[in-house]
Amino acid sequence: MSEQVDTLFMQAPVSNITAILIGLLYFTALKNYLDPVLLSYWILFLSATALHRIWLWWEYKNKPDVCETSTWLKKYTLSSTLIGVAWSAIYIFAGSPETLVIGAFIVLYFGVTVAAFSILAIYLPAYFLYTIPATIAFLFTLNGFSGQAYTALQIAIAIFYIMMGLFVVNTNRNLLETITLRNKNQNLVDELTREVHLRDNLVTKKTEMLVSLNDALFQSENQLRNVINAANLGYWDWDYRSGRHEVNERWLDMLGLNRTDIKNDVSDWSNFIHPDDHERVLELVGEHIKNRTAYTTDFRMKHKDGHWVWIQGSGAVVEYCEATSDPIRLCGTHEDISIRKELEHKLEFQATHDELTGLLNRVELWKQLDSEIRRAERYKHDLSIFLIDIDHFKSINDQFGHKVGDKVLQKFTKVLLSQVRITDYATRYGGEEFVVILPETGHDHALELADRLRSVVDLMKIPVESAVISTSVSIGVSSFPGHGETSASLLDAADKAMYQAKEAGRNLVQSAI
Repeated sequence: MSEQVDTLFMQAPVSNITAILIGLLYFTALKNYLDPVLLSYWILFLSATALHRIWLWWEYKNKPDVCETSTWLKKYTLSSTLIGVAWSAIYIFAGSPETLVIGAFIVLYFGVTVAAFSILAIYLPAYFLYTIPATIAFLFTLNGFSGQAYTALQIAIAIFYIMMGLFVVNTNRNLLETITLRNKNQNLVDELTREVHLRDNLVTKKTEMLVSLNDALFQSENQLRNVINAANLGYWDWDYRSGRHEVNERWLDMLGLNRTDIKNDVSDWSNFIHPDDHERVLELVGEHIKNRTAYTTDFRMKHKDGHWVWIQGSGAVVEYCEATSDPIRLCGTHEDISIRKELEHKLEFQATHDELTGLLNRVELWKQLDSEIRRAERYKHDLSIFLIDIDHFKSINDQFGHKVGDKVLQKFTKVLLSQVRITDYATRYGGEEFVVILPETGHDHALELADRLRSVVDLMKIPVESAVISTSVSIGVSSFPGHGETSASLLDAADKAMYQAKEAGRNLVQSAI
């Protein structure tokens, strides 16, 4: 719930200042057509409600603990209701069906409703209480004018608001699911991090113990080996001046080596380090030798059979020359942390990918699309996107069950990946909807790629039990900056184009307008 509050308040300054500026613009444009006194009261009411929301944002930013999260949500919802009423108040001033006035009202209504989606979809009560007053007021105003055009406009606005409501409900559900998944994964990462810190502290303490017990080390070497073996750690002992490097059996086992495979030289260690880690690790060890401090670091070493083993290495200088203070001997440990690294990678993958299809998830879609838009804007490059919807997917689920539906999604994913480039981003937008981000791709080329994908999917056959499922896709294509200069506007343009393709009969590619 706290993330909902953060999201609601995040855009409060910009959105409410924008509301005041738009109100002033409408006052200036309509004062010759409507009662200027009433308009003056309206702009004061609108500005007061907008400033109230800015004040709420300021309170939340500086004193978030003064109220519980649920109370902040109630306050923000009430404030949204007030400004929604303020927007709706202007419609009651329309005394005659002036073309300019009605046109201005239409632009204002759609602007308020669409803007509310991008800001308030995270919390449904705030969205509906913000938009319902304007919807009711506008419909009531249009009802006072006679003519088929106004009746048709009433019907269109009612349908638009119902569709927006359904889309907001779906988006809200996806946002809340994303937040829940992110929190769940974050809890797993936090738990793993705590465990890593505990292990790191244990290894560091053991290394510091080796340094502090330098004089006693030679007398209790057998006991130390027993401790190392009990902790299942690889142990190494490096004569810094001669380069001689001795290791225990566990050190060898981690890399699948035998005594005959090593030269008892420090190169037995340095030559096995992964090329990408080699320079970093050698510089780190050299720096710690210079500063007389212990070190702990992670790196990869090559196993005898060719694969790479993740090692957590710790060490320190345990003996210095009394005359020159030069290092004489270093000791340390190796621990195989491959399983931990694999788990970290798995958790990272789960946080950024869709579990069923393995494609990038909705969170990564917004992240990558924002990044590509910034890059396209900076370098004046082309950028296009597909929004793909599998036709009649609900019927497949209803007839064959969700397991078969999942199989269709997975088969479609394979086909999709076979048709996109390695530089493209294929993502699952939600349900049976997918988005492909196409960097360096102009609109005409994007349409060609989309139609090629549509043709391949049209030939796709999926055998299930005693039947063979065929399907098709409807694809909406939009490009930056012609169809939108932000992630939300670009996706919205592609979404509208996709629905046009569906309304035109499905199994079609439709360009955004």
